[in-house]
Formats: sequence, C-alpha cells, structure tokens
Amino acid sequence: MDAETNFWLIWFFYLVAASLFYSIFWIYIKLIPQKLLVFVLRGIMSALIFTPWFVNIQGSVLAPALMIVALDLITIGPDESARAGVPLLLSVFVTGVVSLGLYFSKRKLER
Repeated sequence: MDAETNFWLIWFFYLVAASLFYSIFWIYIKLIPQKLLVFVLRGIMSALIFTPWFVNIQGSVLAPALMIVALDLITIGPDESARAGVPLLLSVFVTGVVSLGLYFSKRKLER
C-alpha cells in the first residue's frame, strides 16, 4: 500500500469511530434538562472531533486539529501548539454561535 491509500484508510476509520462516538454522545446528552446547554455542547463536541488541520507547515496532509494540538504540545512545545489551536478555537466559537442560533430559531418555531 502506498502512503496515500494509508492516509485515506486512516481517515475512514477515524471518521467511523468519531461518528460512532458522536452518536453515543448525542443520545446521552439528551439527559440534560437544559436544552440550550444540549445544543451548545453538541456543537462544541462536533467542532472538537471533526475539525481538520494541516499536519505540518509545508504539507498538504490533514489530520484532526485536536490531535495536532496535542502532539505539537507534547513534541514541539506550547508555542507551536497554537498553530492548530487557533483554528480549533475559532471552529469551536463558530459552532457555539451557530448552535445558539439554531436553539433560538427552534424555540421561536415552537411558539
């Protein structure tokens, strides 16, 4: 197998596992009575799990941004972990805002 085939195979398994985890998270988060918190937590979790970022500065290979942040923090140091951390935090912020918008639009439709 060449590297590109391995890359797509790894991404396939990651997305299957992440989707399974997110589905279980989606089901169990319904137990929280505050619906606003449920919407926001679902959005934040989706951003944390599914946001991709570049593995290295020169490359075009993508990996989950949370993994890139963790591995950069361990191997290079805290200064370089911001390389993938900033887009990840921006993604979390945007999905939080979208989740709030969805919550209030759903609430408005239910009235």
